[in-house]
Amino acid sequence: LGAKPGASRQERVKPFSLTGGPEGAVLKGDDTFLIAKGRGTQTRVTPYATVLVDANWSPQQDALDNASLTLRPSVGIQKIQQVGGGPMSHGAWFFAHLDFRQRKGDFKDQSSGRVESVNQTILGAGIEFKLTSLYEAYRKAANKTGYFNDYPRLDIGYYGVAHTSEPGNKLPDGIVAHHVQVALRGDFRIPACWKMEGEKKVCPLVLQADYAGSRPTEGAQRTWESLGTVTLQYDTGTEIKPAITYRSGKEQGLQYDRQLIFGLLWGFGKRWATQ
Repeated sequence: LGAKPGASRQERVKPFSLTGGPEGAVLKGDDTFLIAKGRGTQTRVTPYATVLVDANWSPQQDALDNASLTLRPSVGIQKIQQVGGGPMSHGAWFFAHLDFRQRKGDFKDQSSGRVESVNQTILGAGIEFKLTSLYEAYRKAANKTGYFNDYPRLDIGYYGVAHTSEPGNKLPDGIVAHHVQVALRGDFRIPACWKMEGEKKVCPLVLQADYAGSRPTEGAQRTWESLGTVTLQYDTGTEIKPAITYRSGKEQGLQYDRQLIFGLLWGFGKRWATQ
């Protein structure tokens, strides 16, 4: 779609990233694996499996550290058209998915004031949309930067706690409640080019953003909670890059510490779905 960068350029933004500094560390990322070849000439149906990781750590006393691992089987459905003898996405592109999530989280006990931990198995289902309506804006940016970033993705899902390591009556209501969640995430290489690589100017600034808004479907407090993570990295052409990461908020009942990390980002992994 749009500009067609070489394989080396496609690999510049890795699917997983770990940002660390004196203020703590944040691990985030997801990668999608193609299970089988898609079928269909005008509407293509393709099975995928996605792995999502999310974790944060802080050296502060009584820090609220969290970590989760999600396995997401899905069916991708996309409208396609033949361009230049090959298929190209055209119009709607979405994934219907199931989620199997294991989460370990810290929370502050309101009666004792101590930080406690809980392990949970969370099951869910949802639909994720790729915002292909942004094609023209992304094509123009790609023509300048030489990189075509993946479209932002909007996900709407429903989640419930299937198992918890502590009795429900010992936990805050929000941690054991079922939730409706809306998530938006994506990355974008800012089309401002000044860094020289050989005889070429490149655009080194990459913005990665992740937002999750969740609302419990039961209990007395049925208000929306928001968790946001934003990373600005300076692409040095290597796996280690200087970066700034900001994270704050609450997601599915768990409070996250506010963190502003000035440090280094390590990108790793390989985007298999594009191979």
